[in-house]
Amino acid sequence: MIKKIMQDDLIRKVANLMSEQTSAFTRLESATAQLSGVLVRGELVGLEALTRAGEKELQKMRSRLLEITSALTEFAEIRTRQTEKEPLNPEARKEFEESAKGLLDAAKSFQKVSARASSLAVAGSSFANACIQMCGIPPTTYRAPVLKYSEGGNR
Repeated sequence: MIKKIMQDDLIRKVANLMSEQTSAFTRLESATAQLSGVLVRGELVGLEALTRAGEKELQKMRSRLLEITSALTEFAEIRTRQTEKEPLNPEARKEFEESAKGLLDAAKSFQKVSARASSLAVAGSSFANACIQMCGIPPTTYRAPVLKYSEGGNR
């Protein structure tokens, strides 16, 4: 009976952590969407602030993911030791399933926004490199990765 309560508590703990992770994905998605605008406008202060905020959120998410993994590992070990598998409390199972679905949906949504921001950043970097190359910045101050003339080029 104690193991049954323990496994239900672990599943509830994981469900709560997944709900927190879902909220974190929503915050990260918002910051990433804002980042796209900041990249387009070229606002360095905004870029730095959003980058720091995103890094903090990601660090918390990594920590939470470790907690989820640890709790699920503990749950699996409890289940392995059981000779007769005890079913989960239906409420705990439902809570877990709803949290898992919400987390997957939030992760998918974030992935779309993240892909757009990433494409924008890469395109912006390529555009900036092309502008620098076309404007003839001397290779003594800038060595473009694409240009073949590293010595004696346009000065």
